[in-house]
Amino acid sequence: MGLYASPLSLDPHIESDFLTSGVLANAFDGLTGLDADLRVEPALAASWDTPGPSTWRFRLRAGARFQDGRAVEAADVVWSLERARHHPRSGISHYLADVVAVRCPAPGVVEVRTQASSSLLLNRLAFVAILPSGSPEEIRTPVGTGPYRLDPAGFPDRLVLRRSDVYWGREPAEPEVEMRVERDPVRMRAMVEDGQIDLALGLSPAEAGRMREAACCRLVSRLAVVVEMLRFRVDLPPFDDVRVRRAVHLALDRPLLVERTLMGFGVPASQLASPGTVGYSPALAVPPRDLRAARRMLTEAGHAGRLPVTLEFREDRNAEEIRRQLDEAGFDVALRPLPWGEALGRMRSGQIRFYYGAMVADTGDAGDILDSALHTPDPAAGLGADNHWGYSSPEVDRLLLEARSAPTLLERRSVLQQVMARAMADLPMVPLVVPHDLYAVRKGIRWTPRLDGRVLAADLAREP
Repeated sequence: MGLYASPLSLDPHIESDFLTSGVLANAFDGLTGLDADLRVEPALAASWDTPGPSTWRFRLRAGARFQDGRAVEAADVVWSLERARHHPRSGISHYLADVVAVRCPAPGVVEVRTQASSSLLLNRLAFVAILPSGSPEEIRTPVGTGPYRLDPAGFPDRLVLRRSDVYWGREPAEPEVEMRVERDPVRMRAMVEDGQIDLALGLSPAEAGRMREAACCRLVSRLAVVVEMLRFRVDLPPFDDVRVRRAVHLALDRPLLVERTLMGFGVPASQLASPGTVGYSPALAVPPRDLRAARRMLTEAGHAGRLPVTLEFREDRNAEEIRRQLDEAGFDVALRPLPWGEALGRMRSGQIRFYYGAMVADTGDAGDILDSALHTPDPAAGLGADNHWGYSSPEVDRLLLEARSAPTLLERRSVLQQVMARAMADLPMVPLVVPHDLYAVRKGIRWTPRLDGRVLAADLAREP
């Protein structure tokens, strides 16, 4: 398997970025899991029930073992959930923001109590890996319960997955799968074509277009649960003025971005969630480009001349068309591509004022993005973990609390749609496009993409 970047950590509780969590999902399980279409299914919990409106009781799977041979016990689950909630560097605490207590009422049983009825808890527990109790402060040699044990010897640019001989589920077809990092998209395509890589993740749109007719391979695409967007430090000039953010919003021709940046592999984005995601609002339309209004907004904000800004982004992205479109509206955009690790570090330290990136609604629910990126930072509650941008709205915070306690998914959807409308008025982020996930798969490899874009080694097999 070819990866477009390196995972950032081997600790499943510290990093939540899409690539890292996808790699580690091969070695770890949660209490629950999600199938290829994001439906909840049992994992380390064989079953569960709700003895009360805010209490969940999970019965652990008999015979489940960690890859070092230890039996999985309720104490390991309690310890893991508390670690994910309270670890000082936790990147996944927002998945457990509704949880107020975890305990073991009986052998093989774990009880999770939430602050109110939580319609999304089962989905979110799929992203909280269960570890052996007493694991180190930072995990460097993963020991999970998943179908593969991860050999960290080549980390971060090469990882080997070896089939676990104590896995509780169906045995994967492939005994060993190598993950190899190749950041150059042209080289990635070449490695697929000459047989060094059997499946390439995150194929660039340009290289995907070149592979359409390749005899060696097939091109696989699926609309992602990802939204590419521009983000602003809304507490610092020039983006502390909503008129400047609105000028960016109105300057963009999103259908043209799909055509020129994604080579047609995607759709224009109207909001901070993709179609089909819980919380997506059909009432929010893709705004038409309006250069005259964009220039007027800049003038009203005191930028009658050209406004210089620096746009930072991960080095494998193509920001040239964004730069060109903003230039026509009166911005003078300097492009600054960065390695992913450096970009993430600069974001987390608040050094980036203008960023081109993407956010993923892993569970198929927009709350994944909104709780983490829009809520006022509240580390104790596990909220706002990705809000390094100075945005704070009491109304949004109130609505997100209301969404978390919504008794039904229908009511939750309605409240999240209100949050989405507020976000599109405040514009702490400007949505651009919803891309396709793009993969190159060599002939002879049997594999079907998942809705969440994760590529799990257990889903791979050679044609008979």
